[in-house]
Amino acid sequence: MAAEVPLLPRPRGKKPRRILRRPVPREQQKPMYQPSAGPKSQKDKRPLGKPSIVLRLWRWMLRISAVVALQECRLGEGRLPRRGYTLLLPRGGSPGGEAALLIRNGTRFSEIDLKTDLHAATATISLEKTLTVCSLYLLPNFRVSKPSLAELIEQLPKPFLVLGDFNAHSPAWGDSRRDGRWRMLEEFIAENDFIILYSGEQTFIHSAYHSTSAIDLAVASPSIAAAITFLYFNVVLKF
Repeated sequence: MAAEVPLLPRPRGKKPRRILRRPVPREQQKPMYQPSAGPKSQKDKRPLGKPSIVLRLWRWMLRISAVVALQECRLGEGRLPRRGYTLLLPRGGSPGGEAALLIRNGTRFSEIDLKTDLHAATATISLEKTLTVCSLYLLPNFRVSKPSLAELIEQLPKPFLVLGDFNAHSPAWGDSRRDGRWRMLEEFIAENDFIILYSGEQTFIHSAYHSTSAIDLAVASPSIAAAITFLYFNVVLKF
């Protein structure tokens, strides 16, 4: 049974004073914050309402690029992130769309059907010169061997450029530590006289812990590596 609460009479006297405040200029306003989904012990505060850094980098890359290599993109058939591009996925399907190529419409290309267990999307691109571009993703817990990499490389017409998330740490491509896969990759690259291209920047930022590492690589055949004078890796944020 609900009890009725008596209404208190309004006190007599002066009317309540209304306080008027001047609007604060936008540049002086304090941003609102929200905690991240990370551990409770870590105080991570990020401003709300700001444009996404990932979205800004994404738009910038698409505005200047004829070909974009994507990994962990979560794209399926018919899911184009932007109009004006052709989406290439690995033949036979790749769970989650781990590797993909975006090629600007009007760019001449020929897709290459690879026979490999690795997640890779590849095409021969005709720009000023003909170049084979391969987008490769190596799962963190997937066992990768030299023969499997050699089988992939043998199917790439030269000159080629392999852009990928190798999930491997090594000072050879700018990371401060090593993991279990680094030795195999370094030996494979050295044995085949491939060239590692990197700018020395960290390519991965953990969204919760804000830790950085370099797990993304660009590997080129010697003939095309000599023609590349500058390569800049954008920072990749994964959520």
